[in-house]
Amino acid sequence: MHDVFCWKEGGGRRDGNSEGRSEMMMMMMIMMMMMMILMMMMMMMMMMMMMMTTMMMMMIMMIMMILMMMMMMMMMMMMMMMKMMMMINVNLERLLYVSKQSHHYSSLV
Repeated sequence: MHDVFCWKEGGGRRDGNSEGRSEMMMMMMIMMMMMMILMMMMMMMMMMMMMMTTMMMMMIMMIMMILMMMMMMMMMMMMMMMKMMMMINVNLERLLYVSKQSHHYSSLV
């Protein structure tokens, strides 16, 4: 995929952007998945509340909170990683494009 974008004649920048958009879509999908999982957890909590004593409930609540925190952290990490990857990809494409142009010029001269 990346190679095709790199060797395409004309500005590689636009391709980089379109690629970035797809990455964003991926991120959104991951976020949605996480949200779904959180919702499921909430439902589970509700179900448990019906059956258990207050003490047990408190314990479960704490555990769920910790889990949610971990989820959030994971999401943040994923986002950061994605952003980093995007940056690197775009930069590489630009570098390749520039080097190609310079080659063209050298051949012309």
